[in-house]
Amino acid sequence: LLEVGEIEEAAFNFTQAIRINPRSVVLHTYLGVTHQYQNNLNEAMHCFNAGCEIDPSNPLNLYQKS
Repeated sequence: LLEVGEIEEAAFNFTQAIRINPRSVVLHTYLGVTHQYQNNLNEAMHCFNAGCEIDPSNPLNLYQKS
């Protein structure tokens, strides 16, 4: 969805998935990426920080946070 520009739908889907699996670093990271696409950098950083709290060594999340 992100690749075809359906940012709102992607954000909705990632948010729903996080409700089901709140400990998924990948979901938090990709939700953060959707916020980056929307130029909502504070919310993106919030998502990346949430991912870091779950798994501080996850390279995907650390890369996005930098």
